[in-house]
Amino acid sequence: MNDFVSKPVNPQTLATVIGKWIPQKAIPVPGSFPSSIPSSAPSVFDKAGLEARLDGDELLARELLVSFLRTVPLEMEALKKLLKAEDAPGVQFKAHAIKGVAANLSCGEIFATALAMEMAAKASDLEAVKSCLTDLERQFDRLKIVVKEAFP
Repeated sequence: MNDFVSKPVNPQTLATVIGKWIPQKAIPVPGSFPSSIPSSAPSVFDKAGLEARLDGDELLARELLVSFLRTVPLEMEALKKLLKAEDAPGVQFKAHAIKGVAANLSCGEIFATALAMEMAAKASDLEAVKSCLTDLERQFDRLKIVVKEAFP
């Protein structure tokens, strides 16, 4: 199997790729789903995009976001330690992990910033990563507010 499905995973794309390898009768093909990360300026949070990927399950969306909101501060602290140690590969790995989860949860700004951090770390530009970390913290604070409003 050599097909690649990028994050955030779109159920239609995934079903199409899986359909190449499994007989069509074996898998249901979902209807069309919107992309979670818009091609225009990223949003703080795209509730509709997340819920579409979760087949409308608002409770699951809330649970995943609560978990993300609990773990991001820990991930940012880990990033700070890696930056202090000047561990560019470690920073790249940590930024990649944050990016993937943010993409899957439709947290567009955090996704975009984590991507920039990942690319800067790959280029060993840790000063750029430090600058991005400030943006990430600000975006995370906004995300907490937006999620609270989205799930009263």
